[in-house]
Amino acid sequence: SLTQPSDERWTMRDATPNMQDYEETYRTARLDVPEYFNFALDVVDRWADDHTKLALVSVDTSGQTAEHHTFWDLKVLSNRFANLLKGLGVAKGDRGFIMLPRISQWYVAMLGLMKVGAVPMPATTLCTPRDIEYRITQADAIMAITDPENASKVEEVAGGCPSLKHLLMVGEPRRGWLNYDEMIA
Repeated sequence: SLTQPSDERWTMRDATPNMQDYEETYRTARLDVPEYFNFALDVVDRWADDHTKLALVSVDTSGQTAEHHTFWDLKVLSNRFANLLKGLGVAKGDRGFIMLPRISQWYVAMLGLMKVGAVPMPATTLCTPRDIEYRITQADAIMAITDPENASKVEEVAGGCPSLKHLLMVGEPRRGWLNYDEMIA
């Protein structure tokens, strides 16, 4: 316990350092880097073995309603999303532009893209159409994932993004967009 009598103050100098000899540690330390690593599979899905382990709490904009997501939930949803991506022909090395607020679908999309070996390109919802066009064209992104509040910014520049094949909307259906909820079901 770090609790000390009231007349004494505990400081970092009182702690035993976990590295006794820097030079020896520097000389002998080795990182165990696996040849293949996929965060979604090797971390999230592994933690999903405990179906009750809490991963994420989503709170609506009013702050009144919270939704709890376990690692198991994220595993199942990101597997569905990965299958959705495979059905669209999204493959290893492809890039997907994601411009969503930090809602549960943002995490599912990120993990699903990782599972198929695609490269997620998260972007802030503050991006302007010019920012979006630059990012998509420079990366040759083949898909854009966003919500109704930001879709018009993507639509404004989609014609100038020759690599862009798929538009995916989280939320209400919109003409010209694939609907996340319908497709993940």
